[in-house]
Amino acid sequence: MSNLSYYIWLALFGVGIFSYTVYKKKQFTDLFLFFLAASVFSWIGEYFVLYLFDAYIYKPSVFTDPFAESTLGHLITNTFFWGSTAVLVGAFSLRYHWFFLISAVYMSFDILFIKVGAYEHHWWRTNMTGITVIIFLIIIKKWFLKLKEHRYEFLRNITLLLVAFFFIAIDTYILLLLGKQHYRVDWYENMYRDSTVFSFLYHAGIALVFIFFVCILKKWYWKISPILFFLLSDSLLLNMKILIFQDGWSFFYLTLTRILALAIFVLLEKNTLKQEFQN
Repeated sequence: MSNLSYYIWLALFGVGIFSYTVYKKKQFTDLFLFFLAASVFSWIGEYFVLYLFDAYIYKPSVFTDPFAESTLGHLITNTFFWGSTAVLVGAFSLRYHWFFLISAVYMSFDILFIKVGAYEHHWWRTNMTGITVIIFLIIIKKWFLKLKEHRYEFLRNITLLLVAFFFIAIDTYILLLLGKQHYRVDWYENMYRDSTVFSFLYHAGIALVFIFFVCILKKWYWKISPILFFLLSDSLLLNMKILIFQDGWSFFYLTLTRILALAIFVLLEKNTLKQEFQN
């Protein structure tokens, strides 16, 4: 079986977990929102451990560049597997002893992927994965319970901030892997690492703008204001030759994806986290 097949099966496993949770709880929109937020929460950890500190490398055997490989592997594992696990734990409010079993499952996958050559440690170790999973799930459980109480507007906005980041950043990851668009700031020699480290910070800034104008100011006419912001900021990066387009991709297409991200975010903000979750 090819290395990519292991990642596909892992993604399908994650989809199965999420689907089961949605089926049992009869709730989709809020759970989907939390799935996106929890996925991005795991992306933040990956940003530090993988991209800044080069702890390990994913090896789906699709690209020749190691950071392109890791970017694809990271998107599959952290989005589908970590995100769906977070939804399962939060929605069913699993007791803490379950966290050790889930941690053991994650460590088993860690060992399996290393054995088949689909993953490689640098300074990371399998027991670190186990510890990280337990800490992650403790945070997830408390986070979900507080959201369910609908008592903390700040926590809701943090959750929506992560969701905004997802819709802003996901196309950048995909376009980077397709060779259509990247950022070049020369912080790292490797193009994929350089682009990802910078774009993560840049997109976090745009996500904050989304939150301010959509969630905090609230008035309908402020909701289109982020368009002006990313038009100006993207234009500036393009003129500074930091934002680079290739193979037919253009500023116009990028702007369309930004507007689409904003529209989806506005709809989600309006229609989610408004009612109690079903027990």
